[in-house]
Amino acid sequence: MSLIGTLKDLSLFNLVQLHCCERQQAQVSLAHGDCDGRLVFADGELVFAAVGGLVGGEAVHELLTWEDGDFRVDYEPAPVVRNVRTPWSELLLEGVRRLDEARAARDARLEATLRSMKGTHGLRATVATNTTGQVRAAATAGPAMAEAALVALLAGRLETIGGLLHCGACREVSVSGPSETIWIARRDGAYLACWLDGRAALHPVKRLLQPLLSWERTDAPQEAPDASSLSR
Repeated sequence: MSLIGTLKDLSLFNLVQLHCCERQQAQVSLAHGDCDGRLVFADGELVFAAVGGLVGGEAVHELLTWEDGDFRVDYEPAPVVRNVRTPWSELLLEGVRRLDEARAARDARLEATLRSMKGTHGLRATVATNTTGQVRAAATAGPAMAEAALVALLAGRLETIGGLLHCGACREVSVSGPSETIWIARRDGAYLACWLDGRAALHPVKRLLQPLLSWERTDAPQEAPDASSLSR
């Protein structure tokens, strides 16, 4: 019997932990766009990894950056030449470190872009958050926490309304008043909110910000394992 799923439902971090902690024998086939990867487990150890031209530990680190894609687990013997020697717990910890660094760099680039757009088409402030209201990037006159809290509040209310009406989650919403307009867009679990002057037209701002709506690929940041949970 095979286990089939997506990395949004079960992250690769959790897949590795599951098969190593349960000391299972399995091979995992992964697909992400046009790329294919493979992991092999034997007696609770990760013994083989390959993706593209990478093998061993570097292949594991590359695969751990895949936050979406499909996987298939087959619980059958897979004779391979071992190319992973580093303990799986060390590989995951290094993967967490690399992901944190990559996310920080991505957020810094996004913030620089948002700041460069401030003032264009009446755009006064912009905040990008995750679903819990944590600020990932911002271009505001002061601390962004108040704006982020408002985004989280409005997003939560929208989720509630969508559930009650059985119409699913809203992808965009705008709230207009005499002095300002607030526009919030959701893409893959991340929120991008902007504040415009009351007389500003929303369409030019939406067109300006549209390329940024794929700034975060994950629905919510994958729950990476902490050091205390990584035991061989």
